[in-house]
Amino acid sequence: MAANLTIVLLLSLSLYWIFKPSVSLIPRNVFELMFKTVKTVFRDEVKQTIKTEEISSGYFTLVFSLFSFILLVNVLGLIPYTFSPTVHISVTIGLSLTIIIGATIHAILNFKDEYFAVFTPAGAPIGLAPFLVIIETVSHLAKIISLGVRLAANITAGHLLLAIFSTFGLNILLSSWFVFTVLPGSILMFVIVLEFAVAFIQAYVFVLLTVIYISEGYHSH
Repeated sequence: MAANLTIVLLLSLSLYWIFKPSVSLIPRNVFELMFKTVKTVFRDEVKQTIKTEEISSGYFTLVFSLFSFILLVNVLGLIPYTFSPTVHISVTIGLSLTIIIGATIHAILNFKDEYFAVFTPAGAPIGLAPFLVIIETVSHLAKIISLGVRLAANITAGHLLLAIFSTFGLNILLSSWFVFTVLPGSILMFVIVLEFAVAFIQAYVFVLLTVIYISEGYHSH
């Protein structure tokens, strides 16, 4: 599996290098226009969330690189006889665990002892403090699971749906009922387009939540 992931990573980097935009203000092609548009959206999103231009500009490279990588591996999984590493829980949980640990360490270094106040909400009865600490701790750890499982579950569900419709369409095509291949073929094309949209949306959601978790290290709780 490690070798396969390495191949996918190298292929993703190669595609990024091929389609990366030039420094010119006028896009040369539609891929460059889309690239610059998405780049501008993420730059504005990072600035609005972190609300510190000097700091947000430093995180933009991390955020956009993460989005590009997840999007590429999601799309590569739609190519026949390939797979998407994001369908493996170990990969997505590894990404989310790294992000949450990094964001938590940064918040602790930034707020010092004040950071742990988030585990005991203001105005809460002192008798409920132990239970609130447990609940907030579980809630904090749930970020790791929700961030990683959401990505893997959506990509896996899409691949299963695509496999079911493609198998069904192939069986009809091999039968004598060729006239009935129009509807399954149309549905299959719709599912493929939907999968491309899911690949983009899930990459965007993953990165958006990452920016939110990073921003918690710069704002008071």
